Amino acid sequence: MAKITENYLTEYSYYIYATLVIENMELILQSKMPLIAPALSLDRIQIRSGKYDLIAISPKDKLAFVEELAKLNPNISVDKRLLKDEEGE
Repeated sequence: MAKITENYLTEYSYYIYATLVIENMELILQSKMPLIAPALSLDRIQIRSGKYDLIAISPKDKLAFVEELAKLNPNISVDKRLLKDEEGE
């Protein structure tokens, strides 16, 4: 379960808890690799923040989730495949 606040993205998955600073986020990618993280779905997104922080999450509405993060940090690079999948292109 991911929660977006004004400054942070917090992810809870089983016993794993991760917090990323939204202003430090650099990249959001589409991912289907099962070994990256314990997200329940294989249809997930990866978020990179800084040099070493990387999380994989599977929000119910990927487009709305990505748009919310981009609103809070317009400098995030977003994988175009995420936007195409959601818009039906």
